[in-house]
Amino acid sequence: MWEIDGMLYETPPPIDVSQIRYVNALVGLSETNKYGQQGAGGVIVIKTENYVTKQEYESSRNLWNIPPPLSKEERKAKRLAKKNKKNN
Repeated sequence: MWEIDGMLYETPPPIDVSQIRYVNALVGLSETNKYGQQGAGGVIVIKTENYVTKQEYESSRNLWNIPPPLSKEERKAKRLAKKNKKNN
């Protein structure tokens, strides 16, 4: 099930990716309670620029804002910095 700006869809509707500001995947019993039997398989919540609050946009639950994974060199530098900080 898909919820886009409060509207429920059984299949993913066509939406312009540039409009998306918030994405969250809901799975589990709480979704079944809120969305009924249709939400038992999970719900993908999408909010566009006109429907998302600043708090939602900056939320850690917003999958749209997850930073890309660190490169091998960045992970190594981070480990070394942590090790040097621990030794000092």
